[in-house]
Amino acid sequence: MNEKIYQYYVEGENEKKIVNVLKSEKRCIVSGKVSVFNVTQEKFSNTKLRMLKKGTTIVLVYDTDVGKIEILQNNIQILKKQNSVDNIIYIPQVENLEDELLRACSNIKKIEQLTNSTSKKNFKTDLNQCTNLKNRLEQCGFNMGNFWNTTPQNSFNTFGNDSEKVRIQK
Repeated sequence: MNEKIYQYYVEGENEKKIVNVLKSEKRCIVSGKVSVFNVTQEKFSNTKLRMLKKGTTIVLVYDTDVGKIEILQNNIQILKKQNSVDNIIYIPQVENLEDELLRACSNIKKIEQLTNSTSKKNFKTDLNQCTNLKNRLEQCGFNMGNFWNTTPQNSFNTFGNDSEKVRIQK
């Protein structure tokens, strides 16, 4: 039986780090390649599309705090025309990654507490440099059931939320 191919496109390095920990260390989402590519602000190039293997499921992880959906809509139309793409999974981050992490971590009230950052400004750098993120998530009461589980209440709600399609049931 063929192993399914998943390609995650995430907005930035912080999302890449989180997705890698969730798939490899916590094993709560399906494994796949993770690339930084902001699907709400950048358009897919032919070069990027040619690199996709036949039978690939595309997982789009994107923030919903930007109001415009046109580039995302355009990217989805491009992906749907690709013979190599089997399926597209939409995972909106309502409003952004920090908000998702706060909803999912029951033991913290401010995002800086996840990384013991001195300020919100330092959080992103501290998250990327965190060497024990799995442990920090566990200490902060991370619950995958509360992560990526919200549908945006703006124009992004058109795409819904397919995060259950990448979750591994334990």
